[in-house]
Amino acid sequence: MTNSLPEMPAHYRPDIDGLRAVAVLAVLVFHFGGALSGGFVGVDVFFVISGFLITGILAREVEQGTFSLRRFWTRRLRRIAPASLVVTVVTLLAGLCILLPNDLVPLAKATIAQQTMLTNVYEWRNVGYFDTHRPRPLLHMWSLAVEEQFYLFYPLLFVRLPMHRRGLVRAILWGAMLASLVFSVYATSYRSGMAGFFLLPFRAWELLLGGLAALETPRRPLGTARANALSLLGLGLIVVPCVTYSEKMQFPGLAALPPCLGACFLIFAGTHDRTLVGRVLSSPVAVAIGLVSYSLYLWHWPLHVYARYCSWGPLSAGTIAALYVASFVLAWLSWRWIETPFRQGMRWIGFGEALRIVVGAAVVLIVTSIGIRAGGGLPGRFPPRALAYLQRSAIDGKDGAFQAMEAERRPDLLVRNFDGTSAAGVSVDCLVWGDSQAVAALGLLEELFDAHGIRGAWACRNAHHPLLGTVRWLPAHARRPWLQWSDDILQRVRAERIPHVVLLADWEAVNFATLDEGTFGAADDGSGESTLKRSLLKTCRALNDAGATVWLIEPQPYQPADPLRWLVWASALGRPVPHGVDRRHYDRVQGATFDAFAAVAEGADVRITPASDVWFDAGDRSVVGDESRCFYSDVTHVSPEGMRRVYRGPFEALVKSIAAGLRGDDAAAPPVPVGNAPAAATTIER
Repeated sequence: MTNSLPEMPAHYRPDIDGLRAVAVLAVLVFHFGGALSGGFVGVDVFFVISGFLITGILAREVEQGTFSLRRFWTRRLRRIAPASLVVTVVTLLAGLCILLPNDLVPLAKATIAQQTMLTNVYEWRNVGYFDTHRPRPLLHMWSLAVEEQFYLFYPLLFVRLPMHRRGLVRAILWGAMLASLVFSVYATSYRSGMAGFFLLPFRAWELLLGGLAALETPRRPLGTARANALSLLGLGLIVVPCVTYSEKMQFPGLAALPPCLGACFLIFAGTHDRTLVGRVLSSPVAVAIGLVSYSLYLWHWPLHVYARYCSWGPLSAGTIAALYVASFVLAWLSWRWIETPFRQGMRWIGFGEALRIVVGAAVVLIVTSIGIRAGGGLPGRFPPRALAYLQRSAIDGKDGAFQAMEAERRPDLLVRNFDGTSAAGVSVDCLVWGDSQAVAALGLLEELFDAHGIRGAWACRNAHHPLLGTVRWLPAHARRPWLQWSDDILQRVRAERIPHVVLLADWEAVNFATLDEGTFGAADDGSGESTLKRSLLKTCRALNDAGATVWLIEPQPYQPADPLRWLVWASALGRPVPHGVDRRHYDRVQGATFDAFAAVAEGADVRITPASDVWFDAGDRSVVGDESRCFYSDVTHVSPEGMRRVYRGPFEALVKSIAAGLRGDDAAAPPVPVGNAPAAATTIER
C-alpha cells in the first residue's frame, strides 16, 4: 500500500491524513453499528481539517501573488466532483434495480439536490417523523454540500483582503466564527427542527475554526513535552465524544466544540514537533486510510443503506464485515482511478473545461431524476402481480387525509371531529387520544363509531405520547408545548365530561421517553419499564378522576423491515407470501407494554381489549399481508388494509363495549388479561 502513495509537496503533513483516517473510521463505525455511539463527530473533524487546509492554501497563494478564483474553484471541482458524480450515478442505478417506486422518487429528488449543491437544504426540508424508515442513500452528501457552499463564498474574503493585512483577516474570521457558533448554539438549544444540523450558517464556525488554526499556527516549536501534552489532549477531545455522545443529545451547538478543538490541538501540536500521537497518525496505514478517506466516506453510506434495505432485520456480523471490505475496496478503486487522475494526471483541464464536464454530467443526472419523478418511481419495473401491492397501497387515501389534518395545528383544533373540523362545544361520547398509531386507526374507528351511534372525536399528534408529563427526548426548551398539549386534553376531557377515552400509541417508544420532573418529581429511577408504567398509570388515574373510562388495545407486532418491500419482491420473484416476526419476538419487544397494561388494569378504571392473536397464524408467525394487500404502512404502523382486514375484529369489540357502556349495560366490558392470553376468536378477512 505505501509504495503506491504519490509524492507529496514539501508542506505536506502526513499526520493530517492520519487525522482524516480517525475521522472517517469514527463515522464508519458509527454507521455500521459499532461501539462508537458518537462517531458522527468525525464529520466535524473533517470540517476543521477542510477549513485548515483551504485557508492555508489561500493564504499562501495570496502572499505569493498567485491566487486566482478560477484556479481555486477548478481545483475544488477536480477534487470533489468526479468521485461524487460516480457515486451518485452508481447509487441511482442501484436504486433503479432495488428500490420500490415510493422509495425511488425521494432518491431522484435527492439526486437533483446533490447536483445543485443543496443536499443539506433538501434533507433539512424533508426530515420528517415518517422518514426514519425510508432509505436515504444520498443523505451523507449533506456535509459535502456544506463544504461546497462554503467554498463558493469563503475565497472572496481573500480577494478583497490581502494578506499583508493579516490582523484584519484574523479579526473578521474570529468574528464570523463566533457569530456562527452563537447561531449554532441558539438553533440547537432553543429552536426545534434540524436547521442547526444541516445548514451552512450554523456549521460554518467549524470550517472557520480550522481556518483560524491555519492563521494562528505556532511559528516556533512548542517543545516535546508541551506538544505531546497538547496532542494527547486533542486526541482525547475527539475520542471521548466518539464514545460518550449519542444521537439523542443536542447537536451540534456547544457539543461540537470539543472534537473541533481536539482537531485544532492535534494540528497545532504537529506543526513543528514530532509527537507520539503524530507518529501514530503518520504511520503508513493511517496515511493510506486518510488518502482514501473522501472516497471511503462517499461509498460507505449507500452500501450501508442498500444492505439494510435488502435485509430483514439487523445486519449480521458477516454482512457488516462485508460492508467494511466493500467500502475500502471501492474507496481505493475510486481514489486510484477517479480522484488521482483528475487531481494530478489531467492538469490540462482548466476551469472552463472542468465546469462544462461537471455541468454536463449534472444535467444528465437531473434530467434522468426528473423523468423518474414524473414517472412516479417507474412502477413498470415490476411485474403486474407485484404491482397489485403498490396500487392497493396508493389508492387508499383515507389514512393520508388524517395525516394531512393532523399537520394543521390550531388551538381550536385541539379536539376534532372525524371530518377534521373543531369539536369545541360538541358533545363527545368517546375521544381517541394518541400519536401516529392512533392516526392510523382513525379511518376504521370513524366507520365503527358511525355504525354504533357513537359521537366520536380525536386528538392526535405524530410522535406525541398521549400521556401526562411524558415526552420523547427533546431539548428542554421544546418540551413545554408537548407537555401543555397533554394537559390541555385532560382539561378538555374534564370540562366537557367526555365519558370514554381510547388511548393508542407506540407504547414501546415510551420506554425511552423523558418524564417531566414537575409532574413526577425527581425520584424517577430512569428505567424504561418504570417510565411506561408510571406515566400510563398517572394518566389513566387522571382521566378517571376527570370522569372518563380508559380503553386500551393490545399493539400489533413491529416488523424489522418494511413489509411492503418484502411482499413486492416475493411476488416479483414468484415466492410465497412472507411472514413477519414470530410470537416470541413480539412478546419480547412488547413485554414492557403488557406489564404496564396489567399494572394499570389493577390500579385504575381501564378496559383492555385483547388483539395480539389476530396477528399470528397457527405457526405463531405474524401476518404482514396476503396475495395482493399489505397490512403495514411501514415497520410499526398498520395500513388501512391492515386495519380493515386484521384489526377490525378487536376494534369492533372495543367499540361495541363502549356503545354498551353508553347504554348503561354493566356487562359491556368484562375484565380481560393481557399479553399471551387468548383473545376472542377473530379471523382475518381475506
